[in-house]
Amino acid sequence: MQVNKLSNKNNASFGANITTETVKRANRTLIERGKLARRQGLELAEYNALHREDFVKRIGAKTFDFYAMAERLTSDIEKLKKAFASAFKRHVR
Repeated sequence: MQVNKLSNKNNASFGANITTETVKRANRTLIERGKLARRQGLELAEYNALHREDFVKRIGAKTFDFYAMAERLTSDIEKLKKAFASAFKRHVR
C-alpha cells in the first residue's frame, strides 16, 4: 500500500490538505512496518492487527484509535467508491 498526494488540479479540494512531506513520511512508515512484519514472518495486515497500540494516539484530551477508524472507513468499498465519485463530481464542475 502506498499513500498518494491528491492533486489540486482544477482547484478540487476534498477538505484535506496533505503535504508532500506527509506523504513521504507515511510511505517510509509503511515500508518500515512491512520490513518489521517480514522479520516476524507475518503479513502487514497481521502485523498491524497484533500491534494495534501503535495506532492509538492521544491528541489533547482525546484518544484516537486510527486503526479502528481506517477499518471502519474501508469496510465498505462500494460505499467508499460512491462517496469519492460524488465528491469528485461536485468539485470538478
